[in-house]
Amino acid sequence: MKKLKTLIVSAYHKELKPFCNLNIKNPIIKDNIAYFTSRVGAVPATYHLTQFLTKFKPSFIISLNTAGIINSTKLTIGDVVLAKTLTPCSHLKEVYSPQLIKSIKTKPRKHLEELGLYMPKLKTVNVFCPQDISASTRLKRELLSVGHDVETMEAYAYHYVARQFNIPIISILGLTNTIGPKAHNEWRDHEEWVCEKMAVLIKNCVLR
Repeated sequence: MKKLKTLIVSAYHKELKPFCNLNIKNPIIKDNIAYFTSRVGAVPATYHLTQFLTKFKPSFIISLNTAGIINSTKLTIGDVVLAKTLTPCSHLKEVYSPQLIKSIKTKPRKHLEELGLYMPKLKTVNVFCPQDISASTRLKRELLSVGHDVETMEAYAYHYVARQFNIPIISILGLTNTIGPKAHNEWRDHEEWVCEKMAVLIKNCVLR
């Protein structure tokens, strides 16, 4: 098994592209960081990251994903945040969430400190990781009422797999849209510049 220092994982190439463009000629980045796209969706993310980690063993994983806002009081489009808890279950009254499926609680600041990495103080959020993308204002209100702040599809899968391999992981999320009927159009409008914000943040963290 080949050892790596840091792995940056995202669901698809456009989430990683700004970071790759910033660091293509930087020897520190080239020697210390590997990139990987897992495919979109929780099941492909679980499968492909597991396959990757059976061949390569990073000391640390950073996941970068775009995400939709559930808690509009706390958050706004363009924010970059850290995942605090992650769950694939909605916990809504109309559904039964099996108790065997546990939320994952993270300690991103602790991992960063242990690795000697500096990151500006970011808001921490409760992350809902469904199999599909919510597009209803009513559903947004219901998800907010049970404590969710943002929605993204793959982050829970990344954390679940990383824990099976005993690898520390943090999830950085760039907020591109608000959950609702206009979510997809907002995501398309804001995806590029939000991913660029995440890229600059990670570059400064690694090179500091």
